[in-house]
Amino acid sequence: SVRTTKPELLKQKRRTQFSLYLAQLKFIGTDEEKTIRQYLQTSNADEDFINEIVGHLYKMQKDYGKAFLTHNRIEDLRQNPDPNIINSLMSNAEKENDQALLTQLYELEGTYFLRMNNFEEAAKWFAKVPPSYSITHYDYDYETEKYIPVEILPNEFNGYSKISPLIFSNGFKRLFSVPADSQLTDTMYEQYPYLNQEHDKATLTAALMQLEKESQMMTEESARAAYMLANYYYNISPTGYYRNIPTYFRDNSYCWSAYGSYGSAVSNRIPDYSKEYNYRDFTQEYMTINNMENALALYEQAATYFTDREWKARALFMASSCTMDLYAQNWWDNWNNILDPDFKRSDEEKKVDSYFYQLAKSYSDTQFFKQAVHECKYFDYYVKNEF
Repeated sequence: SVRTTKPELLKQKRRTQFSLYLAQLKFIGTDEEKTIRQYLQTSNADEDFINEIVGHLYKMQKDYGKAFLTHNRIEDLRQNPDPNIINSLMSNAEKENDQALLTQLYELEGTYFLRMNNFEEAAKWFAKVPPSYSITHYDYDYETEKYIPVEILPNEFNGYSKISPLIFSNGFKRLFSVPADSQLTDTMYEQYPYLNQEHDKATLTAALMQLEKESQMMTEESARAAYMLANYYYNISPTGYYRNIPTYFRDNSYCWSAYGSYGSAVSNRIPDYSKEYNYRDFTQEYMTINNMENALALYEQAATYFTDREWKARALFMASSCTMDLYAQNWWDNWNNILDPDFKRSDEEKKVDSYFYQLAKSYSDTQFFKQAVHECKYFDYYVKNEF
């Protein structure tokens, strides 16, 4: 009811009236969106407050896509591809026939299921993504407070394709940001045409489905499939060479929020924002899936059914690598004591010893055993002092 001609008071009156209007809203439809949009076109003084209220209302009416966009960019879904949000955005994009956005969302949905190891469902979504698809990477410019697109270098991951077949390989070294072929030297994958090619996520998923199918039988061939599937799981784990493939990162450099840190367990963690007021803090957590246990089970399966002694020895050694990595991820404080003969061995260390014992007892005549003693100082120590 204030009557005045003073511009500053008229402005404050309008802000107060709009805030009252917003606070009394129970639902946001087309008319309400138009009113809010018109207000924001003339004033952005209360934009943060408006986004708080609008985001919450959208979330309450299950319009998760619009709720998400009040505080985030679609690119933020790369770190936590929440299917509720993606499906909501997809529904809105279909109404607007936005094909470019739909392709981006199809890829995000496929990657969600790939990260969840649901290969059949992932394949359905990747089938909708053209092979030429490539995501745009952005860096945040703090001076302009804007996201700036950056060039993807030839040796960097473009988010969808140019995935090396070495993702099905392994080796002794565990160094990142160096050429993959210097770290991953096992070449079994070269015997399989559907593996020995540069992959995009669609062909990678198809290859994983085939390996999963072939690994089901208890034969030498199934042992090979289980072994290469184990290599994949090992390589995309938080300590694997290709750990950046699930998370869209350009390279495999360390990122504490995505990979965890030694001293804290790297367990499966899927953020749940369903009970939060809105999606304001969406970028604080990464969806983390640790596949090391999967790799371990498959290496053990391969070691059981391999008849080739060289490959059986290699599978046993890789099983020990998985167990050591799991131990390091969970109990880094004890890692420095692992070579102390007076230190009481944990169950994990005893398990490593059991693999080493089998290698030393039954496979010391293999070429792989000789290579392992030379390349792995811990194994060399075990053979000389414990066996």
